[in-house]
Amino acid sequence: MAQFDGRIIWRVQSTDSDARSKTFDALILSNDPALRPALGPPRLIGIRTPFEKELPDGDVTLIVRATDATVPLVSECDVLDSAGQRRVYGRSSNHLAVFVCSKSGITVTGLPEPGSGPDSPAA
Repeated sequence: MAQFDGRIIWRVQSTDSDARSKTFDALILSNDPALRPALGPPRLIGIRTPFEKELPDGDVTLIVRATDATVPLVSECDVLDSAGQRRVYGRSSNHLAVFVCSKSGITVTGLPEPGSGPDSPAA
């Protein structure tokens, strides 16, 4: 297995921190063939919260989709260096959260719950 310089701590929990079942679905993506085996399954369905997973630091994209609009989620990525010190951090409370982690940093974006934004179609 390849050696990596650091690690990513990925967490997802409900905003009230209660344990809940089948709270979110997620995709773990990387175009680095050396990294893929260490990431585990690329698709996670019906995952319970609180959730925490350690991933190797590298070019990784994490996509988190809440499965229940009544349960707001907070998704976080802590990118640590080889000494365990925080290099960068990202957080999202979007219904669909996207984290793009790379050696140069982290980009966090997402989409709100359908029908909840200011550009939502009128009912």
